[in-house]
Amino acid sequence: MTETNIEKSSSGSWEVQHGNVNKHQEDIPSQSPQGIPPGLPKEMWVEYLFKTEELKLEHKRLELEAEVQLRRLQFEQETFTRHPIGESQFVKIPRLTANDDIDVYFKTFENLAKMYKLPKREWVARLAPELTGKARAAYASLSLAESSDYDTLKQVILAKYEVSAESYRAKFRARYKQRDESLREWVNDLGQQFDGWIEYSGRKPDDAHGIRELMVMDQALS
Repeated sequence: MTETNIEKSSSGSWEVQHGNVNKHQEDIPSQSPQGIPPGLPKEMWVEYLFKTEELKLEHKRLELEAEVQLRRLQFEQETFTRHPIGESQFVKIPRLTANDDIDVYFKTFENLAKMYKLPKREWVARLAPELTGKARAAYASLSLAESSDYDTLKQVILAKYEVSAESYRAKFRARYKQRDESLREWVNDLGQQFDGWIEYSGRKPDDAHGIRELMVMDQALS
């Protein structure tokens, strides 16, 4: 019968002596290191610690984003406080809904702002609290300096909604009268789609040659 001896070497590992063959097995702790759940296999320790650190970093990132949002809202509130707006403080800015046409929404807001003589430097502060969905996400993606500029904010939001000359052209071409709308409503909506097509294509309403060129090119490519 072959004699088997198990001794601990000077290096701290267990040495198993079986005949003329020596086998080494690393000393395995009886308890898991700090931060490792009890019973987790040793080969999974590194992966577990790595994922734990990833989660900590993600949590920290979310905390920083929340802090930025809070600072942005505080900035908006301070803007109201620093710039009193007289009678314009009573104007009710409509809240953006999922069913709103974003371009029409901006035109409505701008008409209200001009009607009540609201200084343009205050437009963002009055508009931002009423934004929702994709528009709010676009606003939050901007730096503080960018989000304070109305024209920059409008451009980014319109891009988020993919508003362009092509989008208006497609809506104009695909617009048919619905059974539950009057002829006036249909014609008015067609006119808005056409006006948007002209505006975002860079033509002026009184540019007859430019509009003619646009229509001819569209017909040729159809």
